[in-house]
Parts: sequence; structure tokens; C-alpha cells
Amino acid sequence: METRKLYDDDPYLLETDCRVLSCEKTAAGWAAVTDQTIFFARGGGQPCDRGTLAGVPVLDTVEEDGVLRHILERPVPPGPAKMEIEWETRRDHMQQHLGQHILSAAFQELYGDPSVIARIESPYCHVELERPLSEEELVRVQDRANAVIAEDRAVRCFFVSPEESRALPVRGHISPHARVRLVEIADYDLNGCGGTHCRSTGEVGAILLCGVKEVRGSFRVYYVCGERAAREAHDRTRPLLALQRAFGAESLAALEEKAAAALARRDALEEQTRVLGERLLESDAGRFAALARPCGAGRLFAGVIENGDIRHLRAVCDRLTAESGVTLLLAAAGERQVGLLFARPKGNGPDLGRALRELTAACGGKGGGSPVLAQGMVPADSAWREAFAGLEASLRETGK
Repeated sequence: METRKLYDDDPYLLETDCRVLSCEKTAAGWAAVTDQTIFFARGGGQPCDRGTLAGVPVLDTVEEDGVLRHILERPVPPGPAKMEIEWETRRDHMQQHLGQHILSAAFQELYGDPSVIARIESPYCHVELERPLSEEELVRVQDRANAVIAEDRAVRCFFVSPEESRALPVRGHISPHARVRLVEIADYDLNGCGGTHCRSTGEVGAILLCGVKEVRGSFRVYYVCGERAAREAHDRTRPLLALQRAFGAESLAALEEKAAAALARRDALEEQTRVLGERLLESDAGRFAALARPCGAGRLFAGVIENGDIRHLRAVCDRLTAESGVTLLLAAAGERQVGLLFARPKGNGPDLGRALRELTAACGGKGGGSPVLAQGMVPADSAWREAFAGLEASLRETGK
């Protein structure tokens, strides 16, 4: 027996009587099946409702083959019961979901961009498009969506057969069902959807775009509607004022200009840093190679670099072991910790991973690696200098 979904016809119905048909223990909790329900089962990008069944909190609502299971904290007995849902949550979901329809229709109408994914989440909802849009395009879409909201267009939900749906100008993909539920925004949009929606676009209040991000090759647009949009607009005031003060900008236009200039300076500094880093890499690689002394069939350099950057030293090791065949024992000495980096060319040679593990264990540190590359850390106040010098002497003595 399928559960009758009362919210399909009346999403404003907040309480009703029902009959509990069964209540079974599951891994998620107690799953109660009723003859009818006002609880929306999560799916299609919309979360489930909150509320109670027979006075017991409903933790989740899921649907399988037309049967809705209300996941409860504890069991309820079969028979007559009352269910109630929270209006604040239902109203928020209705605003966000209808807002998404309006927004997706605006993307399609203005630029021919279909929404491939839509999710109602917290704190921001989002839709995903197949291509990135410019800020100017996004503002135009937001303006169009809010114009549709201000016009307070009527919203109608109704069922048709799959054959009837194919003859209608439905936006987007229609999932195969015996009955297709359509959501119509008067003279604006027609979309297949099983979610809960407001009676008119005016109840959405407003749509505010909050940010964008490229995710898995899609362009994600974050948004909020209704009371969420009002709170977001309020919450943006303080950080915007703080940014204007930090940049010395008297207006948003001036802030945008100054921020763009700061980003340009950042890019220039990053390029300058990259060039200087390459020069430093060449300099240190040349210096370490020149200081390396013969050791067995190769050469060995052991050095302590005060306040050295371990990532830079790793790049030096990569270059020298590949190009010059030098074995390196490096220590980047800081105030509290010392980074150790041992590297040698591939082939026969000492097991530097074992050597580093023995040294760090003796000095109260940790680390490890392979025979050709090892990295670790020891406390700066330990006897690491003596152990480090002893390792160098041992390698030179054995000629490896």
C-alpha cells in the first residue's frame, strides 16, 4: 500500500490524523509506516521535514516504492495517531525550492543554461550549471528572478500522465513515473517536481546570490531565499564595512577597484617570489654541490641550515641527487624543532630511512622514509647535533 502524500495537494497542512500501519526496528531507528503523511521524504535535492508522530520526534523520512518510512527515536504502537510538522522548516524549504525553480528558469530564459543539479542545504542552497557565468550575467539573472518574485505570480501543482507531459513545454528532465507532478509558475515556468512550494512567487520574498565555485567541471551558484536572504543581507554588512575600512574604500565600487589592484600586486609578488625562489634553488644547489666532499664512489654534503625551509631543501635535494649524484644530510634548525632531510641518488648506498629512524628515535623525534629519501623532526633542545655529526662521520668512515 502506498502512503498518501497530503503535501502534494496542500503543503500548508501542518497537522493531521493518520493510522500507523507498522513500526519496525532498523539500523537508523524505528521506522513507522502510516496510511497518509504530511512529512516530505528527503529526495530531489530537498531535505525532509521536522516534527512528531504520536508525540515522538521524527528524525528522518525516506521513501521506497511509494512507501514512506518515518524514522523515529522510539517505537509507536499501530493504530490511530497524530502527526505534526514544524512550520518554520516547511516554510523555509518551500521558499528555497520555489526560489530554485525561479532561478533555474531565469538561467534558462536569459542564457539558455540548464541547471544540472539543485540542492537545498544549509547555510546556502545551490544550483550547478554546465558553464561559468560572468558577474554581470549573474546579476542579471538575480534581477530577473526577483522581478518574477515581485510580480507575485500564481503557482500551481498538478498531475498528468507521462504522455501528457511530453506534449507540454516542460523545462528540464522528467523522471519516469506513473503520474508526473508538474509545478507551474503562471506565464513563466513549467517543471516536473515532487517538492513542496509556495502558492505564489511573492511568498519567496527575495533571492540573493551568495557565491560561486567550480566543482567537478560544473559551475555552482550559491543562493538563499526568503528569511535566509534577509539574514544573509544583514550579516554581510559588517564584513563589507570591515573590508572597506581595511582597503580605505568609501564605497563598494571603490572597494572593488582597490581589491582588484591588490590582487594584481599579489600576482606580481607571487611571480617575483617564484623567480627569486628559482634563483635561490640554483644558488643553494650549486653551493651544496661545491661543498660536497668525496665519500666512497660518490660525494656527500652534510649541513645545518638555520631557519631553513624544508620544502626548499627538498627541491634542492631533488635537483642534486638527480643531476649531480650528491648524497645530502640536511638539518633545518628552528627555535623549537629541527627538520631533517636525508637524500641520495638511486642505486647502491646507505639506507637513509633506517638511519633517520634511528637518529630521531634517539633524540625523541619521529620520521621515516625509503633508503633513498627520508624526512623527520626532532626537538631543538635534544642532542641532535651530536647525533647528526655522528651519522656524517659514520657514512664517511664506511665510505658509503
